[in-house]
Parts: sequence; structure tokens; C-alpha cells
Amino acid sequence: MLTIELPKLHEKQKEVMDHPARFKVLACGRRWGKSRLAALTTLMKAVQGGVAWWVAPSFPVASIGWRMIKSLARPIPNKEVREKDLRIKIGNGSLQVKSADNTDSLRGEGLDFMVMDEAAFAREEAWIEALRPALADKKGSAMFCSTPYGANWFYNIFNLGNDKDVSDWQSWKLPTYTNPFIEQSEIDAAKETMPEAKFRQEFLAEFMLGGNGVFRNYSECVKGKFEDPAPNGEYIMTVDLAKTVDFTVILVFCKHRRHLVHIERFQQVDWAVQQRKIHEIAMRYNYPFILMDSSGVGDPIVEQLQRTNLTVQGIKITRHNKRVMIEALIVALEKTHITFPAHPLIQHELDIYQATDSGIGVTFSAPKGQHDDIVMAMAFAANYFRYGQVRVVPL
Repeated sequence: MLTIELPKLHEKQKEVMDHPARFKVLACGRRWGKSRLAALTTLMKAVQGGVAWWVAPSFPVASIGWRMIKSLARPIPNKEVREKDLRIKIGNGSLQVKSADNTDSLRGEGLDFMVMDEAAFAREEAWIEALRPALADKKGSAMFCSTPYGANWFYNIFNLGNDKDVSDWQSWKLPTYTNPFIEQSEIDAAKETMPEAKFRQEFLAEFMLGGNGVFRNYSECVKGKFEDPAPNGEYIMTVDLAKTVDFTVILVFCKHRRHLVHIERFQQVDWAVQQRKIHEIAMRYNYPFILMDSSGVGDPIVEQLQRTNLTVQGIKITRHNKRVMIEALIVALEKTHITFPAHPLIQHELDIYQATDSGIGVTFSAPKGQHDDIVMAMAFAANYFRYGQVRVVPL
């Protein structure tokens, strides 16, 4: 059997390498040594006769891994290096470096092991549609290594590895400080010149759950409690409609204090029942002015409610006015122009909300598989408070 002498690993790298978990998730600070550990692990699998892949988000990142693996493999005799394919054959085993930017290129081969380097910056579809199925027939294992990047799919699998009820998965949070080969004074110097949030993400390996910078530092807005209606109180009500996949959200704000006093959230409820619910809450809170999503199927519901004794303004959500409303909410939270009681669902949606550059401008949304119904209902209110509306007293 071929044996090779491994380069020296520090203690945390050894801990990860020796752990028996099938799926390992490493949230690492910069210069912790994740790529070196992943390259060694990939090389070892090939030396042992397995088929292993190193997968990176893009070709430039893949090229870095390829150079590292080639350097580590230099002492191995009788290997075949194929530069064109970024593949090394070692006896019956092989390893190959791949890019995840084309999911179709990751199909076809059964794998004993794979690494996803900088996984937080790769497409989730590469894992779900191509790489996870490739591990199935051989019951292969995987290592996911990345610096954190918001609450995306890498954050989700990191949480999976921390769940004691989920077998086969294990996660590690590995700040740069745990790499003894990096002088701590260098990390401290970086801290002095970097924004705090960026330092915590890049060096402390913390998931900064602020929707890639959309809603941050809103803690001063979290105050007070939910309230029953006051006899002479004036309120506004916002409604984000949904029927099946998403949730319908109803929020009621005290008009003068701009404080959230009531929240309802429900899913898979018939339109007729939703209309009754909206009407009942409006009656309780003294017939407030109502701002409601009128996009798509919401339009006829708005029209039906307008025929009753409710004052309803429909809002057709477009890419442009969604941006305007979200920006109004950003300002409202930064300036503490609205307040709301502590509520896990509200804070979760604010934390995961993200902005992405679509190539034609910034778009706002929740991550795939998550919800932003509360955020949108809050954005309706923020837009109202920022720009004002004429309130018509209902008949």
C-alpha cells in the first residue's frame, strides 16, 4: 500500500480530519487553513483508491485548489497528472478539481468523497441536484469549507451539523485565532482597521445575519408589547396576502406612536376565510386605513373589501416600488421611526433578508426556501409613515 507523509496539521485541523462524521461543515476564519486541510483530505481519498472531487464556486477559485493539490501530490510516485482535466490518477484512485458554476458538468460520476470549497459562495443547486446524488451509490462523504456569508444555504447546513438529532452531520466554528501558525498580533492589527461586522465574519467565522447588510442595528426598535385596541385609538393595518406556499401576514400599527400592536400570520387558508379575518381585525382596531398587497390574486380581494365599510388601498408590488418600500423600511429601522415587540419570526425575517446584484440593479428578497411576508407587511407600513397617505373615515 502506498504511504505518504502528510504536512504538519495544527490541532483543530487534526480534530476535523479524525472526526467520524460523514458530512463535515467548517465555518472558518480567513487563513485558518481550511483549503489545506480539504486538499490533504481529498488527496488521501485518492491515495486510498477512491474517487474524490474538489469543487469550488468558480474556475478561478478552483485553480487555487488545483495548484495546492498538485503541490501536495508532488512526492507521490507513478501518478498521472492531467492538466487539461484538472485530474490526478493515483493507482486505482483519482481526484479532480471542478467548478460549480455549471451544474450539468457535475453529473454522472459516483463519488467516494467531495469537498465544496468556499461553499457559502457556491450555488445550492450544485449540491442538491448534482453532488448529493453522486455520493449516493457509494455512500460517499463530504466536507464543506467556507468563510460565512449571511444566512444562505451554507448557514442552513451549518445548523444541521449542530443539531444533535441529525446523524452523520457535524459542524465546527473555527476562528482564525485557533490557527497557531498565524500570529495573533496580525489578527489584532486587522481588527483595528476593519469594520466590526466584517472582522467578525472574516476572522471570527461568525454568521452575520443581517440579510447581507439590508437590516442591521435595529435592536433599538425592539421594545414595548402587543396591545389590545384603545377605544379612541387610531391605527393603520397592512396585509401581505398568500394562500399556499407563503404566509398571509396582517400587521396593525398605532398610527401616532408607529408601534406594532398586533400580528397575525397564517397559511393555506381559503380567500373567503382570509377576508373575514381581515374584516374582524379591522373592526377590533377601529376601522383603520388598510394597505394591502393587490398583486395577482390580491386584486379581486382588495376590490371585494373596498365594497364593505373598510378603507383599503391596494399595492401592486413591482421591482421598482418594492425597492422603494424596502428602502423606506431600512430608514425606519435605522432611525427608530417604527417599533415592535420582541418576536422571533419578525426578527428572523429581518435577519435573513438579503440584497443581491442581479446585473440590472439590486434586488431584495428572502433566501431561497425562506419567507419575507412579515418584512413586506412592515415595508408597507414604513412606506406609509415615510410618505403619508390620506386617511378616509369609513362609513
